[in-house]
Formats: sequence, structure tokens, C-alpha cells
Amino acid sequence: PFSPRTIVTNLGTSLIVKPDDGGSSVGVFPLAEVTGGELREAIDKAFNFTNRVLIEPLLTKMDEVECGVISHQGGYLSSPPGLVINPLAEEKFLTYNQKYLSSNQAYIEVPAPIGEEKQQEISNLAIMVAQALSVGGYARVDFFLEEGGRVWFNEINTLPGLTASSHFPLLIEAIAYPWERLIPHLIKEALEAASHRSSLNLYGEE
Repeated sequence: PFSPRTIVTNLGTSLIVKPDDGGSSVGVFPLAEVTGGELREAIDKAFNFTNRVLIEPLLTKMDEVECGVISHQGGYLSSPPGLVINPLAEEKFLTYNQKYLSSNQAYIEVPAPIGEEKQQEISNLAIMVAQALSVGGYARVDFFLEEGGRVWFNEINTLPGLTASSHFPLLIEAIAYPWERLIPHLIKEALEAASHRSSLNLYGEE
């Protein structure tokens, strides 16, 4: 295992500690100018939510953008990126409460006002991520966009919410997939994938 000193030497003193398989900011701990004791404590807390913990550099001067991706005719379609808006601008990190429970909930603006060229770049990256991971059905792909224009892949949510406050339906509606078209499409894609899988020789039978 790596020591806190080794982690800081390699990643810097501004870090974020989080479960590698979680979501909704649960078990996530941003640390600015971290000390060894704080890092150990954050790692211990994160292990209450998962069996594996990610430790990454903490980005602060950036915007969060998201794309909705759906499987389509053997490939993928991506929405334009949406910009996550934090009504409490002084808050650098969106907690679970602010995402879902606060009266000042974060929301998404689609498309993100970042110019068509950058929108297309991020949409293409979302498709590349989906292809690399062989995503089935649908997913939401999240990125960070730094002030200088550099794009960082943050994470993929392979089962994003479909509730009234979820971002995915708003994203995918931007490419002409409203509810009444999206749900039948996802069902059709799932049935076709199941049919293909059932035709495979998974057990080595002659």
C-alpha cells in the first residue's frame, strides 16, 4: 500500500478521495492542502462505502459537463454536453444534499455554452468512452472542463437516473429522444442485445 507521503509526492496536496464504484457524491472527500492525517482519515471513511478507493488530484478551476449516450444501430449517439450549474457559487463541491435535497439544487444547462467546437469535441470523447467500455443501452459520461480548455474524463454512470430531476433525460432529449421515444428505444436495444447473447456458444458446446 502507498503511504500518504508517496501519494502527496505523486499527486500533489490538493486531492479528492472517493469510492471507485459509487455515485451521487456519497463517500467523496475533497481535500485542499492535505496533511497526512487528513488523508488517512478520508481514506478510512471512504472504505466505509466501498472495497476500493480512488485518490485523484482535486481540480478547482473548472466546470463540470455531462453527455448522455445511447446505443444505436451497433454504435452510439451522444447528446451535446450539458453544463452543471451550482446555484451556490461559493461551494466548490456538490454534495448529495445539494444535488437532490436542497432548495438550491444544482441543475443542468443543455447545451453547455462553450462553443460548438468544444461541444463536438466533448460529445466525440463521450462516444469514445462508451466504445472503449462496450456500454450497453445508455449511460451518462461526465467530464471536467478547465478554464484553459483542457478536458478531463471524470467518470461514467452506466445506470443514470431517469427521474424528474435527473440530468440524463434532459441531455438525451437534445438529440430528439424524448421519453416517448427513448424508453421504446432502450427496450428494443436491450431485447436485441439479449437475442444476440442467447445465440452465442457460451459453454463451448459442439
